[in-house]
Amino acid sequence: MTNFICIENTGYGADEFTVGSGGEFVPSRSEMYANTTMPMCWAGFFKPQWLEICKKYNLKFYNLDSGYFGNLKKKIYFRVSVNEFQITCPVIKRPVDRWGELKIKLESFRRGSHIVIVPPDRKIVHTLGLGSEDAWIENVVADIKTYSDRPIKIRKRPEVRADRVITNTFKDFIKDDTYCVIGHQSNALVEAVMCNIPVISLGNSSTKAVYNKDISKIEQLEVISDDEKYEWLNHLSYSQFTKEELQSGFAWDIVSNLPIR
Repeated sequence: MTNFICIENTGYGADEFTVGSGGEFVPSRSEMYANTTMPMCWAGFFKPQWLEICKKYNLKFYNLDSGYFGNLKKKIYFRVSVNEFQITCPVIKRPVDRWGELKIKLESFRRGSHIVIVPPDRKIVHTLGLGSEDAWIENVVADIKTYSDRPIKIRKRPEVRADRVITNTFKDFIKDDTYCVIGHQSNALVEAVMCNIPVISLGNSSTKAVYNKDISKIEQLEVISDDEKYEWLNHLSYSQFTKEELQSGFAWDIVSNLPIR
């Protein structure tokens, strides 16, 4: 039995996931475009047309991308989500082992006055048809000003990976004087929650499991408890995997049992 189809060599662990999950490689993109019956798997700069096919024919899809945390100079972890671009189901109670193995030291930033806006990256803008980055920012700023008079800062994603993970990090950007972070479904929202900064997600972000708010409630945002945060981190650690775990079938055992919409 074939669980899904995928184009080979799309990166982000998609090949390993296909091998370890009972997927099948198809030889051409045209075959993916012609598909109307099989679940699909993709990664990286995925095609909006494939997403439309899945919506039109009610097909399940598996998306792979960078892990939520644990990646520095080299990408070791890759997240897998079903019918979304991040895991969006309610928090599932998981063991502490995977999060504990990462040995990530969390920081607790003191909240300030600024609202930080993180625009969606070009992959999501392109795939979901969100328009231009500048137009998205303009609309969000206008919405914020309806409900808050706090100062606003914009954090655009640095193009060079080494820059954004070493010298010009998001954590440094929000460390001083940040009240909350607003984005679409960027991993920056996950990082903000890890630093005890509340977030508002305007897309289907994994942070919606702990901060299911909208801009109209921006002045009522409260920091979640440490217990809630660590349960959520345990939950996320069971939805990102190494290439070895993708290829061994370990990831499939977990992902295939996730509650999905």
